[in-house]
Formats: sequence, C-alpha cells, structure tokens
Amino acid sequence: MEIKQLSDFVAVCRAGSFAAASRRINTSQPGLGYQIKQLEAELDVTLLERHSRGVSLTPAGILFLQKAEKILEAVTEARGAMVPFRAGRRVALRIGLSPTPARLVGRAIAALCADLPNVEFTLREGYSEDLIDLALRGDLDIAITLSDQRRPGFRMRSLYREKLCLIGKPAAQALPDGPITLQDLSHIPIVAGPRGHIVRERLMAAALAAGIALNIVQELDPSGLRRSLVVYGDQPTVAAPGVFIDEYERQLLQAWPLEPSIGLDVTMLAAATVPPALEEALCAAVMAAMTPFAGLMDAIAA
Repeated sequence: MEIKQLSDFVAVCRAGSFAAASRRINTSQPGLGYQIKQLEAELDVTLLERHSRGVSLTPAGILFLQKAEKILEAVTEARGAMVPFRAGRRVALRIGLSPTPARLVGRAIAALCADLPNVEFTLREGYSEDLIDLALRGDLDIAITLSDQRRPGFRMRSLYREKLCLIGKPAAQALPDGPITLQDLSHIPIVAGPRGHIVRERLMAAALAAGIALNIVQELDPSGLRRSLVVYGDQPTVAAPGVFIDEYERQLLQAWPLEPSIGLDVTMLAAATVPPALEEALCAAVMAAMTPFAGLMDAIAA
C-alpha cells in the first residue's frame, strides 16, 4: 500500500467522481482508476461503487476513508517534524492561489523575495477546492483560498475580508461614488462567473433573499475571459476588488461596494511542514499589501 494510493482514493472520495478528481489533482483518469483498483485488490474489498453519476462509498470504503485521512495527516505531521533539521538549507515553498487573492498576494510574495533570499517561491493559480485537494496530496505547502473549512494536518488562519463590488469603467456606468444597492444593481447588465463558484453563489443568495432578479447577460468561465471583457470592454461584473486591483489602482476601473455588504473571507491553509516563522512573514506581507485598499478589503479581527 502506497501513500499515493491513499491520497488518490481520498481525492476521488472528496470530488465524487474519477473525472472531477483527475481535473482537481491534474492527473489522468485511467491512472486514478488503476490506483484505486490496485488498492481494492490488495485489501480484497470493494471501496467504491461506480455509477453514472460518479462514485459512492461502500461500508468498507467509509471506514477506510477515515483511516486513510488519519494516515495522510500523520504523514504530513512527520514531514513537519523534520523541518528543524533542515535549518540553513534553501526552502522551497509551493503556494496555491485562488483568482480572488492572487494579485494582492502575488505582490506580497514579490516583496518577500527580496527579504528572504533563501526561500524559493513556486506559485500556482486555481479554484479553491482544486488547490485544497493538491495541498492535501502534498503537492502544495500553502493554499490561499476562499474556503473556510479546516483540514487535518493543516493550520488555518483568516487573512482578510473582501467586499463584493460592481466593477466597471467609470464613464460606462455613470454611477455616483459610494455603495450601490442590490435594487440599483438589478437594472445594470452584468457578466458573471460560473454557477457553483462562491462569488456567484453569494451574490445570487443575497439577491434571492432581497427578492431581486439580477440582469446577467453573459456567463463566463474561466475567469480570464470575464476579466478581459470587463477591462477591455464596457461590460461590468460583480467581483471581489482584488481580482482587478491593478486596474483599480490605475483608475481604469471603479469599484462600487454592494449594499448590504457581501463579504468574502480569504484564508490560508499551511501544512505542518511550513516553518511558523515563514508563515508569519507571509501573513505580515499580505497585511502590508492590503492596507492601501482599506474599505474594500479589511483585516479580520482575531
């Protein structure tokens, strides 16, 4: 039995299907299937029931999932215990960033590179759940995402909160400065991210609670397409301001916070292998990068 087999099994269970798991952890679907079959053959039990909607756990699979998660947590802790013995060596830190905090945190990491010459940063961008799966597999050391779920073997801390805003070109929107109500937003054609994404879901939940129908004229995924339409066209969107932080600073785009406020918490999952001092340095750099944008994003009180 190999650690990779356990991590692949856990990834499939969390994703609910081989196809979704292969996308999240960036591996082939046949390879995942082979690993699980080998695991089941060694254990001489059926762990997963395959069906048209994906997979479901058998009674044996439910018990084995609990054991596998504990084993992976112990492996992560064992790796962390070896950190003090690597003192003086170059540290490689693999960081996953979801699109919302990517640009702000990227600035913080750029500042850290000069202060921490012995740390080699490798960055990867992706959706929150995909990054968390990669971290749980040991392919990332830190995941900075919009997920607030604690994971075994990882330290979790809240970094800051962003307020959802209408983002667009000032001249194209002809709106006064200051917050915009959901009622006013309902009269503005907007482009939106895909269904299921946390920003879209939070916005739709707030509109539903207020009894308001939003005017979504286009739905775009990946986020880069939506970004191009907002930056280079006249079509606004609703997003966290950090996604458009460069254009906001250059006054190419304006941000109108929604009222009532809809907040998104940016959190950091750090593996036990990450030295606490390095984690603190990264957090301090993020706070410094965030300070000029107070009002649109704010530190979360401990």
